Amino acid sequence: MKLLKSICETSATLPEQKKAVTILRCHRRLKRIWKGLFFIICATILSISFSISVSYALEILDVSVAGQGDIPRKNFSNSEKINMHVKVRNIQPGDRVEFKFEIYDPSGAKRFSHTGNSIPGTTGTGGSAVKNIPISNFFSTSGNYKLVVFANTEVKDTYFSVFAPNLTLTYPPNAARDLTDKPLTFRWVASGASKYRIYVDDDAAFFNCLFKDETITTQYTYPTEPRDPRHQLSGGTVYYWKVEGLSPEGNVIATTLVPFNFTIKSVSVAQTARDIGITDISVARNNVVISIKNQGGKPETQIPITLYLNGKLQGTQTVNIIVPGETKEVSFTPNIFGSVIAMASIVFQDDYSKNNTASKQINITEPVKEKGKIMGSIMTSEGRKIENATVQYYGIDGTKGNGLVYSNKGGEYSIIDLMAGKYTLKASALGFNALERIVEIDGKRPVTNLDFRLMPATQEKPIVAANITGTVTDKATGTAINAVEIVLSIKNIATNRQEEIFKAISDTTGKYEFRNLSAGDYILRFTKQNYEKIEIPTTITETSGRIAKDCQMIAVAAPKEPEYTKAEILEKLKRLIKDRKILDEIEGYDLIDIESQANISALIRDIEAGRAKITSVELE
Repeated sequence: MKLLKSICETSATLPEQKKAVTILRCHRRLKRIWKGLFFIICATILSISFSISVSYALEILDVSVAGQGDIPRKNFSNSEKINMHVKVRNIQPGDRVEFKFEIYDPSGAKRFSHTGNSIPGTTGTGGSAVKNIPISNFFSTSGNYKLVVFANTEVKDTYFSVFAPNLTLTYPPNAARDLTDKPLTFRWVASGASKYRIYVDDDAAFFNCLFKDETITTQYTYPTEPRDPRHQLSGGTVYYWKVEGLSPEGNVIATTLVPFNFTIKSVSVAQTARDIGITDISVARNNVVISIKNQGGKPETQIPITLYLNGKLQGTQTVNIIVPGETKEVSFTPNIFGSVIAMASIVFQDDYSKNNTASKQINITEPVKEKGKIMGSIMTSEGRKIENATVQYYGIDGTKGNGLVYSNKGGEYSIIDLMAGKYTLKASALGFNALERIVEIDGKRPVTNLDFRLMPATQEKPIVAANITGTVTDKATGTAINAVEIVLSIKNIATNRQEEIFKAISDTTGKYEFRNLSAGDYILRFTKQNYEKIEIPTTITETSGRIAKDCQMIAVAAPKEPEYTKAEILEKLKRLIKDRKILDEIEGYDLIDIESQANISALIRDIEAGRAKITSVELE
């Protein structure tokens, strides 16, 4: 007997696994052996096994992003344009290679999608690109974005960072006068730029600018002895300064809205050293803590401390007084979380300005926000509790969330796991007029109590408490269908859209039910695998009671794989095997059994179509 063992790598026929083992058992026709007057029929049993490794012909080699000039990089500002590239290798010729490009923002939401690029399915390497896409088209917030590229069924991704360019001048502060800094260091807070260009001039229009230079840091020390005498700063002159943020290619992506101005003192007067320095930036209980120390020789008052996270201003706090040698801590509540670059700044004129700023990468854990809850009672106007009343809710003003709950025997209801925002609640009960209320949930008060007092219904406006029932059957056979998902949606009066409010599953007899429904336009959607999806609209009016909505679903025939006989399977595999040694060994054997984790017919089809290929054969 021979064992034909096939290890196949396939994504088209086995999406849930990359490898499957196929074992084919073969035997040779019986040989007759004669000895004297007797003969014995013997079966010559041999054991041969070989492994066939199969892999698909198309492979994505690389996915990358680039800026202007097509220079690959990982960091961008939202004011730039981006190029997306993909490189593939095709081993066997086939149909065209179709590409799809998708970009997802830091929250995982898809913000960009592009299709239509394709190349011929010839052998060799190739690729495609989407160029000059403004990042502002898909930018939502600063952080890490993901590019996902599809080449037919193959997929590969890469990450890149995008920041909104921020640029804030910090020192010297605007209108600073008689500065004594030696040397004078300009400082600013920024993000999203690769380098910066600083301008200093005695003209606010910066015409024929006096001095300009570039740096990759967010500070610049002005030369104390510039080589050009014209660059020497003079006491009493009003100077203006501004900064531009640049991309790696040198394009301006951020700029100072208003230039700052300052003057320097003509003659420095000796005095007791003044030195307020930032000694640390830390995180405590989800807050950012800035530590400062008076390292000078005299008490200082009214020290402003400013914090930036990823270039965004978090606020400014003031230390009223700090004596020599004293350390004080100032706590800020951030609005940015995760891994961030923190920069603290003291706008204070002292003798050692270099320690007036500090930056540090920190990780801030976002506080756990308790989800909101609305609870209360449904009562009559006299205060009697109403059992089995219906409370519908849906978010408004952009708040997500909708559903339906019922009051218990004590007339109480509860809606849990709500996001912060505004909701409309509608309470109704048989024999009473419905009542709508708007309620807002915020993080400070996650539990909201809301009671409803319903007035008795008048003949002019009766209350509806309709039920929708039905049976789901197979249209061809008439038999009941179990486990069909039925989704009931109603038109949201605030958004004019159909929104899901309730789900049900048909039982073993195909029956389902929705109860205590108020007036409105509804849609029933029936879905089940191997059946066509069906939608049935229905309207509940003031006179509706029990509404029967049966559904006949149409079965969808699953595509059939071609069926091969055992002899055909063996012959097809023999034609696909190129190893002469293997072919010689299995010559004369018939296939008697197949054990496979894969669909052997589909596997042969994929190999013949070029979507998979035999990459190795092992013989034992």
